[in-house]
Amino acid sequence: MKNAPMEIDTWKRQGHSILWDVPRLASFCKPEEAVSLRQFCMLGASGWKDVDALLVKDRALVVAGLEGSLDPLDPDAAVAWLEAHIYPMISSFQREVAFGGSQAALIFWFADARRFEYRQAEQAAYWKCSAAHGKREIPIGRCLWNGSEPNSQEIRTKVDGAARFAGYYLQRIS
Repeated sequence: MKNAPMEIDTWKRQGHSILWDVPRLASFCKPEEAVSLRQFCMLGASGWKDVDALLVKDRALVVAGLEGSLDPLDPDAAVAWLEAHIYPMISSFQREVAFGGSQAALIFWFADARRFEYRQAEQAAYWKCSAAHGKREIPIGRCLWNGSEPNSQEIRTKVDGAARFAGYYLQRIS
């Protein structure tokens, strides 16, 4: 990532995040405040009707379960599904709820940091598919952020004085 790591909590109020740090997320929202991927899809299909009632601290929609939807899919099918169905909803959220990305945050919570790999040469984050698909990976950042990924930042958290990698943050999909 060419941008400096983020050690402040902007990701809680605006932009788009992929987060896997459980203590960091737990300090911000209770598990029951996260919406399922299915709820997220239903909200998007409804034109974001009643989304305000689901925003954590009136500023962030936390979505859990994306990895559970990716795991059973063939990697090529997962890429096609993310690009055709999930990315348009992310873009719609940015436009309709976040008013360009500055008024609300969209946070996808993943359970396992070990399944992410960032390739500096490509400026791209990859998701390691389930063991059923061998060593295949999908370009998760490209799929979710449609080419804006080089503008993203690492989210870092301080633990006992040391910075720990907690996720990825993108202010706005361009």
